[in-house]
Amino acid sequence: MAVGAAVFTVSGAYGFADFARAPVVDPARVAAQIASGIGFIGAGAIVKDGIVVRGLTTAATLWLSAALGMAAGAGAYLPVAVGLILVMLVLVALRMVKPAARGIARAGPSLRITHRRDHDTLDTILRTVEAAGPRIKRLSISEDGQEQAATRTVLLEMGEHREHRLLRPVRRLARRGR
Repeated sequence: MAVGAAVFTVSGAYGFADFARAPVVDPARVAAQIASGIGFIGAGAIVKDGIVVRGLTTAATLWLSAALGMAAGAGAYLPVAVGLILVMLVLVALRMVKPAARGIARAGPSLRITHRRDHDTLDTILRTVEAAGPRIKRLSISEDGQEQAATRTVLLEMGEHREHRLLRPVRRLARRGR
């Protein structure tokens, strides 16, 4: 996004010099309106799924492509070429690093607990798991039924850890729920 901001700035400041002679034209407003409009569209590409956020690269690439298009339309070909080269290098580097990052962030064990919703046990579950040591990477909750005695299923996906440290606390939780 830094490259996009730089290109928007250069385009807004220098790209519309020919129009600046007109009495009612403010060329910087063009860059500002394009940046905010495409930013709004890019925000729609960002999706939060639990604690995982997806679509940031897509949103940033949309925003940058608008900046490059505006700069090209204004005749600022050098910033367009530099911005295009930089963004391609970054996107290729991200594509190469992504499999390694997934390997590092590979899924650890998961824990699924189903309990009655009328018990205040979510806080107890989270405190118990955290006390055992694993880092919770993702939490999802689904509920079954509308009435008080409905059940809630809590799915915890955790980072890698020693599973035996979690067995005893989970067994205590299971006994508590009987």
